[in-house]
Amino acid sequence: MNCSIIIPTFNRGHHILKILDSLAEQTFKDFEVVISIDGSKDNTREVIETNKGQYTFPIQAVVHPNGGRAKARNRGAHSAKGDVLIFFDDDCLVNPNSVEYHCLFHNHHANSILNGPGLIDTNRLKNEFAKFKAEIVSDWYRQTDESVLTEGFELNGQNISIPRELFERMGGFNEELTDGEDFEFAYRAKSSMGILVYFDYRTYVMDFDDKDILSFYRRRQEANKGTSKLLEIYPALLEYRSKWFFKSKNIFHYGLLLGLRNEFFLRFTVLLSYLIPKFAHTVRQKLYAAIYTANYYLYIE
Repeated sequence: MNCSIIIPTFNRGHHILKILDSLAEQTFKDFEVVISIDGSKDNTREVIETNKGQYTFPIQAVVHPNGGRAKARNRGAHSAKGDVLIFFDDDCLVNPNSVEYHCLFHNHHANSILNGPGLIDTNRLKNEFAKFKAEIVSDWYRQTDESVLTEGFELNGQNISIPRELFERMGGFNEELTDGEDFEFAYRAKSSMGILVYFDYRTYVMDFDDKDILSFYRRRQEANKGTSKLLEIYPALLEYRSKWFFKSKNIFHYGLLLGLRNEFFLRFTVLLSYLIPKFAHTVRQKLYAAIYTANYYLYIE
């Protein structure tokens, strides 16, 4: 069974060779790479064309106008030739066994999607908030030595695989969404089409998520817009994913939520992280926890 690795990318010419280098170290060799360039303004295409000859696997660069991750993944899948489609993001390193586990999984599991973790290498992180977030992310994933069936609809879009025939039958990712397209993909697969979703820790990729508080805040703003769009499409999610939403009418709770999601307050927090002495590490960690939690809520009237 041959596989196609699809990498959507936007303005990551400075990083794209790192993921290609990690793919060169794979134990499984029968794959092609399709890099879907989503309207990048940098030199991504030139970097790929200049360097692709040094790799033993075929590399195809697909260029199209900017349309977001869902559209970039779909454009890449359309150009791919493999029986199995593997989606990795452009800002990660793929562990040497990942592609092998993805491809072998689909030899034994029909009508299924395989999902893997995106871990964060804390040794590469420079700011304290990113290290705090990395510890939370590591707790999201249960270490396994086999593929296990999942119960919910969570899907890590930076590390999934699916048979081409199944992907085409689903119609690909929902291009109406600028965020949350991976969750919607799993929700649609499981609730409407009876497709099984598995998780295998052994397929992990290492993510370079070095976001500071302000970058995290802006990223969550975009994610919450995606959640709002998801609610429009699937109102039943309001009940299913209640932890996404903040519904309290208590004015103190609401005021606290708004404060922790205020950019001025977050800038002040960044300043405090430099000014507060080292012995106040615990205070800073509690503040980071409050900010992290508050920015994952979507307020519902």
